[in-house]
Amino acid sequence: LGLLKSADTTCKQWAFVFVCQFIDAHDTPQNIVLQIYVALLRAHQPEARHLVRKALDILTPALKKRIHDPTLYVQWTKKIIVEEGYSLQQLIHILNLLVSHADEFYESRGHFLHHIATSLARLPNSPYENRKLAVDLMDMIISWDTRRVAEEAEAKRAKLAADEAANPLSEPVALGVKR
Repeated sequence: LGLLKSADTTCKQWAFVFVCQFIDAHDTPQNIVLQIYVALLRAHQPEARHLVRKALDILTPALKKRIHDPTLYVQWTKKIIVEEGYSLQQLIHILNLLVSHADEFYESRGHFLHHIATSLARLPNSPYENRKLAVDLMDMIISWDTRRVAEEAEAKRAKLAADEAANPLSEPVALGVKR
């Protein structure tokens, strides 16, 4: 674990990958998981970007089982966007995380939609990877909204079915269908 403070960026990021694999496999105290997560969110240097993404790809799905209050990692992610989002590299780093792990951040999407929308204006004037990220962000927003609409429709169907089961003698007029 001493390698996490190494001056060699590559060595340091490989240590993060190892620690993330450990966290994924074993019970780890919540405060350590958060420290590693925040350190990876702040690690946006281009030299070891692929290793940071690899570590985050391992750690992010494990956050729900290691951190009992999901608002903690959501708050840290949002905090870093707000405080360090002026740096285009930092912003791109966090936005790539959101796109890569859209399902993990779906429940807290409301915290990020404003920041995503305002950042879209900054991305198209950049290299190809950033324009691709802008398209991926728009696709993610559309898929989040499609999922929300489907969940609302399913909840409405379930409520109508429960109401019909509770009142079998009443005439159902669900979704325009009469018996």
